[in-house]
Amino acid sequence: MLRSVGDSFSTLKRTGNFVLSNLPNFVVVPLLAVLGAIIGAAINWAIYSWCYFSRRPFSPWMSCEDPPLTRTSFDKTPILGWFSLRRHVKELGSGFWVRPLLIEIVWAIGLPWFWFWQLGPGLTGGVGVPSLWIETWFWGHTVLIALMFIATFIDFDEKTIPDEITLPGTLFALVMAAAAPWFRLPELVNDMAGTSVRPIHYGSSNVLPDWHLGANGIAVALVIVLIWFLSLLPARYTLRYGLLRGIRITLASIARPKRKSTCPLRSKPRQPLGLTRLLAILWASVSTFVLLGWLLLPAINWTSLFCSIVGLGFGGGMVWSIRIVASYAMQQEAMGFGDVTLMAMIGAFFGWQPSLLVFAIAPFAALVVVFGMVLLQRVNEIAFGPYLCIGALVLLFGWSTIWNQSTRHLFFMGPGLLVILLAGLVVMAIMLVAIQFVKSIFAGDSREQ
Repeated sequence: MLRSVGDSFSTLKRTGNFVLSNLPNFVVVPLLAVLGAIIGAAINWAIYSWCYFSRRPFSPWMSCEDPPLTRTSFDKTPILGWFSLRRHVKELGSGFWVRPLLIEIVWAIGLPWFWFWQLGPGLTGGVGVPSLWIETWFWGHTVLIALMFIATFIDFDEKTIPDEITLPGTLFALVMAAAAPWFRLPELVNDMAGTSVRPIHYGSSNVLPDWHLGANGIAVALVIVLIWFLSLLPARYTLRYGLLRGIRITLASIARPKRKSTCPLRSKPRQPLGLTRLLAILWASVSTFVLLGWLLLPAINWTSLFCSIVGLGFGGGMVWSIRIVASYAMQQEAMGFGDVTLMAMIGAFFGWQPSLLVFAIAPFAALVVVFGMVLLQRVNEIAFGPYLCIGALVLLFGWSTIWNQSTRHLFFMGPGLLVILLAGLVVMAIMLVAIQFVKSIFAGDSREQ
């Protein structure tokens, strides 16, 4: 069975053209430019509608009664409408329209460029693949990039990333992985017949194991899905009253059961939150989807779905572990939980190996900006989500070089790599404790002066 699945990955072929591949370039360019502007407008709507704390009536789809802002049909036109909305500078502040205008322009120019990049070097470095693969990568990664745009600017504004972004994005990645095994990032394979392309799997760069095809595979997948949904529940976590009571408080905050008291002043018994009910339904639906995938899907489709689930668990679990360790060492919240769900979404799209590379690239992306903000603005809280998104974009556009020529050999270590990661987590905790100790000494000296 191991041999058959491995052969399926190396010989996976799809024939025929899709949609864009059948159109001439003089039609594709304006079509994608208009579509990009519309996507940019949708991104702007989401940025100002999905934020938690500072919903501002910048978007032409949003109204404001105090002060009253009139909206016209032309205001809703992508790009051009923002020049009309400049009339609200007095109420909304100068320059409020610049960022959303630039977002729509970037998407109007960038979407056609992204398509021709996929046709050119793309993810394979120029190695030919069926057009269906290219279009699947194009549309699927367009969704990912759009979601990361929304997450980036909301995180810059509010230091938070709403679940409205990461939850649908993760579900989309799981469905795409199950329906189109070639959707995952490709890797080049050199054999006697030459260079071929296959989707990356959770065993890369080693031979694909086959244990995921059995009961152990479905058990691991269902456990990851369960932990993911538990992490999304609105729960209260505390160890102030001991471990057992802390667990009871957590379970009670999730379930919100009916009170035993029959006090007449309480008109309605407590019921589970609407969000809790929704997440419970989604968990049951996704678990059923995964179970049916294991039972009914061909081996190659189930392997693709399993790789996506492993990427979800590793990406989210890695950032979650760092968040816990850093928060404990620094005695303050080190990373928001939105970074955890964002990295879980990226892992579901890319897989566990690329998600590790994304996390390694992100600090370099943040280095210049963070130092500038700290030195010039004395900012103590830095949104890390945007740099995870930048790291994902760097990996996506440099995938062929980064994976096939630079980092692929690192993953020959297999499980040994996890030991190194755990050791790095311990070292990080020690370093953070030491940094906090040094900061407390200097803070003490400054207070004495």
